[in-house]
Amino acid sequence: MLSTADESRVWRSTMESLYGWIPGQGYHMADTNLWNLKQVAAQRAQELKDRGITVLRGPAEGALTPREVQLLRDVSMGFFSKALTRVGEEMQKKPDLVIRYRDCVARKSHRMHVKPPEIWDDRVFGFLHRRGTFHEVLRRAFGSEFRMTHCGALMAKPAVDPLPNNVNQAWHRDAPEEPELVKRFEPYAAVVYIPLIDMSDQSGVTEFFASSHRKEIACEELERKPPPPEDLVSTAGLRAGDVLIFDIRLIHRGVLHTAPELGLGDLGMRPVIALNFGVNEWQDKEDAANWGEQFLVEGPHGQ
Repeated sequence: MLSTADESRVWRSTMESLYGWIPGQGYHMADTNLWNLKQVAAQRAQELKDRGITVLRGPAEGALTPREVQLLRDVSMGFFSKALTRVGEEMQKKPDLVIRYRDCVARKSHRMHVKPPEIWDDRVFGFLHRRGTFHEVLRRAFGSEFRMTHCGALMAKPAVDPLPNNVNQAWHRDAPEEPELVKRFEPYAAVVYIPLIDMSDQSGVTEFFASSHRKEIACEELERKPPPPEDLVSTAGLRAGDVLIFDIRLIHRGVLHTAPELGLGDLGMRPVIALNFGVNEWQDKEDAANWGEQFLVEGPHGQ
């Protein structure tokens, strides 16, 4: 078994060889700083298990670097632009088009979920796939081998015109509890959100009902009686590159984006990277449940 010092050196060597630098810390990171990151990971893993949600804020806690954020902005906005063009072309042929493809699907609250294929290239985006601080949080929380099962970007369009579909998402869980897996893993799957802009209350935040992953609550009841304020967690206040992790069973909802001046591009879009991770025994049903069978954008595609 490796000593603490040896383990830190191995982690440091592995990350430097993979990225050329330690994410969030640059070159020549001291072993003491690595140890601090590992302590942060242990604390956040316990918070994820207890409350169903946790956050890594800033590079000092292992959030993404400005360089990583810019890489993700470029590919997300680039693919979104291609998808929007293709949607326009298809709607010319079929005005009542349902946007439900393998690489692009429309959500409520003016959200479009896209899958830029470049994100699956771990030579460039290895920081999303493995060995980051948030991966260490997941490793400690799962207590087992795990893998990334879904990778995309949630693009929120500003709702600035008075339209009938200007409504917030309904409270929901991304997946139901799986009793057999709960007997062995707690948690067994989690979602990672990484905002690519600084988030305000008007930026299309996501609201979470903390600790609801272990509660038998009918989501529709929350439309009449919202979660108590002390249990409400929002992405408002997160900076670009911060990493929010939540149990896949946690109740949450998306809120309208109403501040185009805070977004990206001509439309003022709000991009958030969305990743699913789970233990090897868990089967992610995200694609089968929510996505189509045909690709919208021509060219190479990810998983």
